[in-house]
Amino acid sequence: MTEFVLVAGAWLGAWAWDEVVPDLRAAGHGIHPLTLSGLAEKQRRPPSSACSTATSPATTRPGC
Repeated sequence: MTEFVLVAGAWLGAWAWDEVVPDLRAAGHGIHPLTLSGLAEKQRRPPSSACSTATSPATTRPGC
């Protein structure tokens, strides 16, 4: 079936899709609800682009 990446807007996180995800999975779709950096449980984490600049495990930023 189809793969869906679900991104909520404003101040919402992956939990905003809790009512939709079971129905889509039951229909055989792959579902990937996301919480963007800076929101909910990722409130104190740097954006993923800051994490991708690490060149080795020794230089990986905390929280990435």
